[in-house]
Amino acid sequence: MRRKAAGESVKYQMIAANVDVVIIVQSSTYDFQSQEMERYLVMVRDGGATPYVLLTKTDLVGQEVLAAQLAQIRSAGVTAPC
Repeated sequence: MRRKAAGESVKYQMIAANVDVVIIVQSSTYDFQSQEMERYLVMVRDGGATPYVLLTKTDLVGQEVLAAQLAQIRSAGVTAPC
């Protein structure tokens, strides 16, 4: 897998090799960002790996907050298992 290097030129940095499965870990509290998750999913899929999403700290948010976060993930087109 690779990501775009910092700067204005279009160079890439290798971040992993020979990876079949990637688990994207994101907290359900404080800094939940579905846009950030989307960027990671694009990188993972471009690298040919299978992505999974793992939401942590779900016990610290209410059921309605968790349901809203899952809906936000699904509405963004994220189809990885959660």
